[in-house]
Amino acid sequence: MDSSIDKATLNAQKRRKLAKLIGWATFALALFYGIQYVLSPAIERDSILIAHVEQGPVSSSIIASGVVVPRFEQQISSPMQTEITRVFLKAGAQVKAGDIIMELNNSRILLLVNGLHDQIQLKDVAIDRLKQQQAKDVRALQSRIELLNVDLKGQNIHLNRYLELQTKHIVSDFDVDTAKLTVEKTQIELRQLKEQVNDIRGLINIDLEKIALEKKILSHQLATQQVLLAQCQVKAPYDGILTQVLDQPGQNVNQGLTLAKVANLKSYRIEGTLSDYYAQQLSNGLEVKIKLPSGDSIGTLTRVLPTVTNGVMQILVDFNQPDISQLRPNLRLELEIITAQKQQSLRVKNGIAFNGGGLQEIFVVNQDSARKQKVTTGMSNAQYIEIITGLEQGDQVIISDISEYQHLNTIQIN
Repeated sequence: MDSSIDKATLNAQKRRKLAKLIGWATFALALFYGIQYVLSPAIERDSILIAHVEQGPVSSSIIASGVVVPRFEQQISSPMQTEITRVFLKAGAQVKAGDIIMELNNSRILLLVNGLHDQIQLKDVAIDRLKQQQAKDVRALQSRIELLNVDLKGQNIHLNRYLELQTKHIVSDFDVDTAKLTVEKTQIELRQLKEQVNDIRGLINIDLEKIALEKKILSHQLATQQVLLAQCQVKAPYDGILTQVLDQPGQNVNQGLTLAKVANLKSYRIEGTLSDYYAQQLSNGLEVKIKLPSGDSIGTLTRVLPTVTNGVMQILVDFNQPDISQLRPNLRLELEIITAQKQQSLRVKNGIAFNGGGLQEIFVVNQDSARKQKVTTGMSNAQYIEIITGLEQGDQVIISDISEYQHLNTIQIN
């Protein structure tokens, strides 16, 4: 027959079980941390990068890529609708000013030029004919004027003689009046002839002016066609390189179509590309460090193009003092766009351990160990990152990739 267990015995059994559970839990935790300590590998000092926190200038920058392009490029367009007859140079060729790149069909222009020459010659003939006619008519009138002057002279002598005889009552008043009328008639004829000379000169001069104006218009048309004729030989406007050429003889081209492009090799700029993520940080006038083979050069961001293609935007960068000897078209360069600068701030060399700006955790080195510490970072570029809080000048931090130890608070350094 079972006997009942008193309450004191039950309580004692419960306490013993609880003590065993606590003991086993404590043992398990100690075992876990002991194993973790034993198995946790130490870092070799040679395998990590350690940098010192220091005072110095720091800047925020954006990395972009760019291509060297000629600053000036002239486009040569077709002067008319025609076709390409011959091509002498291909894209990429070096050219001197005046070098012939291609020839266009000029047969239609030649017909127009020859026709205009003929019309101008006809105008010259018409001018000469009018001048000769004017001279002939004026000579005929002047001959009559000379004869009338002789008649008038004789008539005046006759009239004066009659006037003298009239005082002696030898001739009648009628004879004197008749002589006076004869003189007046001759004077009227002389005046009319002189007016005819002026009229002939005036009328023919009007015709001459009209023909001269027509000739001037034809000459302007001829000059325009001669310019077009000269443009049928497509020539390089200056020393440079051909960046584009229509090189298919027989191809029809419309007026205004681009036939060739010539780039000036005396001045360059950079066409850069970067993600449109940085669009809000860009503005004209920002300083740009240009990574040339011989070292950095300084440039200026002169234009942010508004178009974005597949998340990529374009910028234009001018050299402040370009060394042309180092540059060539299509040379690819790295650009560092400076968006903000401080002349004096806490800084440390940038590395993989940092993840942009803001609050983050890094390992601070103290002799043979490193402890995790929260720091606040600010501006950064490829070389340095700004330390706002969490570190002091002289501190040493691990800047290489130790993400596999990020779960630990302290690591050993051998």
